[in-house]
Amino acid sequence: MTGPARQPLSHLDGGGLIDLHAHVLPGVDDGAADERVALEMLRLAAADGITRVVATPHASRVTRAQVTDGVVRLNRLAHEAGIAVEVLEGSEVRYTADLASRFQDGQLITLNRSSYALVEFPFQRPWPALLTTTLYTMLAAGMTPIMAHAERYPAVQADPAVLLPLVEMGLLVQVNCEALLGYDTALAQRLLRARLIHLIASDAHDPLRRPPGLSAAYERVSALADAEYANWLRRAAQLVIADQPLVTPRPDDDALKSSRGWLRLPWR
Repeated sequence: MTGPARQPLSHLDGGGLIDLHAHVLPGVDDGAADERVALEMLRLAAADGITRVVATPHASRVTRAQVTDGVVRLNRLAHEAGIAVEVLEGSEVRYTADLASRFQDGQLITLNRSSYALVEFPFQRPWPALLTTTLYTMLAAGMTPIMAHAERYPAVQADPAVLLPLVEMGLLVQVNCEALLGYDTALAQRLLRARLIHLIASDAHDPLRRPPGLSAAYERVSALADAEYANWLRRAAQLVIADQPLVTPRPDDDALKSSRGWLRLPWR
């Protein structure tokens, strides 16, 4: 592989917020339309306390060279514009049964060249019968899949407990910040109480309709849960881009069916 190397963990400690899911690479998918828009998105990210953004264009629309070259150019433009945000390589990969073999062959554009891959799962309901088997092969291949925007899938909306066996296997769950702030707060609260949210990201596409920003979502987590959990979520994003193992909270399946308040987080 060519391009910038993955940032070491020591470089990440004590830094700002990290956005693991943002369509900020200009002119490649349904995200930033051009470099001007991309830079405006980075300005908004910087103003929100974000110091690193993983560019995650839809993998079906880009080549590795486009991502690598695009990230290098966008970082240069941001530096010239005085924007203190570093852009890292990544992509949003659509679920297919052969993801494990594609990962082993080096075909997947993972998050900051790590073993973590952002995966868009099927929007169909119910999910494919082979999904669990496919997840097992991914994990066995050394790949850790992150479910992108979990709150958007009809299967999760109908029954959040569908996530429990997948998380127990090793799947990580990412939720968009807007789910915590507006359009589906009830579902997000249930996932929080069940300890089924591991990563928060913006899934930003533009400066207006879907802008970057994470700080309000972390504040919401502190209010709905507690500061300990919010801090753990921030740290989780650091560990992902540093390709370090992530010890997740133990899921609470009772919380998916209960209206009781937040319980103190048990770690496993």
